[in-house]
Amino acid sequence: MSLRIKFFTARLLWGKVTTTLIAAFLTAAFIIAIAGYVWRGKPGPPAAQNSDGNKTRPKFISQTTVDDNERKTVEHYNKALKTFNKEEYPVEYAATQNNMGAAYMDLQEPTAEERAKNVRAAMECFRAALEIYKKDEYPVEYARMQNNVGNAYMALPSATSKERAQNVRAAIKCYRAAMEICKKDEYAFDYASTQNKLGLAYIALPAATSEEQTQIVMAAIDRHKAALEIYKKDKYPVDYAKTVNHLGNAYKILPTITPEERAKNIRDAIDCYKAALEIWKKDKYPQYYCRTAENLGATLALINNPDACYWLKEAYALKEHLEDQGKRLEYHIRRICK
Repeated sequence: MSLRIKFFTARLLWGKVTTTLIAAFLTAAFIIAIAGYVWRGKPGPPAAQNSDGNKTRPKFISQTTVDDNERKTVEHYNKALKTFNKEEYPVEYAATQNNMGAAYMDLQEPTAEERAKNVRAAMECFRAALEIYKKDEYPVEYARMQNNVGNAYMALPSATSKERAQNVRAAIKCYRAAMEICKKDEYAFDYASTQNKLGLAYIALPAATSEEQTQIVMAAIDRHKAALEIYKKDKYPVDYAKTVNHLGNAYKILPTITPEERAKNIRDAIDCYKAALEIWKKDKYPQYYCRTAENLGATLALINNPDACYWLKEAYALKEHLEDQGKRLEYHIRRICK
């Protein structure tokens, strides 16, 4: 065999090897991106969420470690986007943008300014994904991205009450867009989840008058009740407990005209908190038990029920699960438990 033929054969073989390696790399990257998309797109296990649906973590994992990992994750997704460009790999591009947005949302910064910067970066990622996930072509992904943008608006720190109101209204608009896809009979779980988010967003809206406040809170109550049509106690106990806790919060702040109406709303709130505590057992869900016990104790105190002190002290015994480490509870216990 001549030297020229040998050289040509070697180049041919090397070309095949190179093509195979590139294909393998792209396949691996695609699997990683899609796996991350699926993982981030599914609801977490009960222990991975608090009573408002936000993520928590085991005590032995520090926030610094989590943030370092999320920053590295963002870097990796940015590198992946150099391969998964929008024109050649639109689906992979969108999935990677979604994952990167989720990583930005997971970052916890020490200041509101830094947190706002990360949340806005997450919004840009989710909106980039929406450029691919069109409503008519990818309806499920479209709805989930709308939910993600809505979540980002709700999490976005606001400098003024006016800015906060604008963000909440923007979130509601996103959740309503998601509801156009998340029909009860087709996507029951997503339907219930989005109804819950809408309820929380309504509660966060400012109201100029008592009548307006009543309309807002009643709208929230209707949304939480709609979620409970799916979140049955025996089938989705964690989501059931989370939702009845939200429902209790809504009843507690619902404006009323007569003392009888106020008393009924308080009783309804108490019933909701007790229903949640049937699921939130102290040994299994201490953080949720703590927060709901605080809600129950504070509500019982409104009607001078002697059990209020018991529940406030139950919550205080688990004060490490509260953001203020039980400072608010200390005030209530001194005032009520005499």
